Amino acid sequence: MPPDKNRTPTPMLRSRQSGLRIERDPDFPAALAEELVHAPEPSAEAVLKEGRRGRIYRHASPLGTLCIKELRPRGLGRMLLGLVRPDGNRVAWRAAQLLSALQFSIAKPWALIEAQRGPLVQRSLFVSQFLEDARRLDDLYREITNLWSPARQRRFVVQLADFMRAFHELGIYHRDLAPQNVLVEENGTDWRFFLVDLESVRLNRRLTTDLKVHNLVQLSSMYPDPYSFLLRQRFLRAYAGGRSEFYNSNLMKELRARVLKEREYCRRWYIKDYGHDPQQALS
Repeated sequence: MPPDKNRTPTPMLRSRQSGLRIERDPDFPAALAEELVHAPEPSAEAVLKEGRRGRIYRHASPLGTLCIKELRPRGLGRMLLGLVRPDGNRVAWRAAQLLSALQFSIAKPWALIEAQRGPLVQRSLFVSQFLEDARRLDDLYREITNLWSPARQRRFVVQLADFMRAFHELGIYHRDLAPQNVLVEENGTDWRFFLVDLESVRLNRRLTTDLKVHNLVQLSSMYPDPYSFLLRQRFLRAYAGGRSEFYNSNLMKELRARVLKEREYCRRWYIKDYGHDPQQALS
């Protein structure tokens, strides 16, 4: 079913209790929100990513496994900034509501929970569905290039290009469309792609060719070894969908030139890491 641009988001429930501001899906229990705030520290195995500002981790619940992105502002200055500029979790929550209304592929957003002291947000939790069977695109690339048949590779890049085209036709732009921000779920001979890191999403803007090409440059760099050069070209052709005015544009030619230049860089990188020229293996 094609996305419906006129569909409105599912109404979210909003409440304040015990220093918490909660926005949640109607199927997400309010008691679970309090449980997550007061839960013990996640185990090392549950933590998926950790940084200076927060972390991402898994949490088992009656709704299934949840993916939680936790942000903690560092210092009073950051908290005061939150009064005039929403933090990343609130930006991601708003983007998730709009993308859900457009029926775009994202993990189901369950809740946004903000622990406050007065008007200041001290901690925020963005709670979404954990995609058990999905893999990161950057983790998948070596399997694609080294183990898959050419026919399967072609099917994959065409479906990835269809995802990107639908993404841009809806007026969506992602400022950090790195391969690790796209999850892939396999279903037989088909694949489903999910967008993550929603705080970098921008909606309802007229996308210029320059912005589209910027996303394609980010995503087409997903295969860092020379084996993948033809895959990248297939991806670009499939994305263009036969529109010669786009595929032959100056920006697209610049992109193809960048891929060619990168191929030589990757060849040197491969020789350094593996001790032989990959072109010899291809000949």
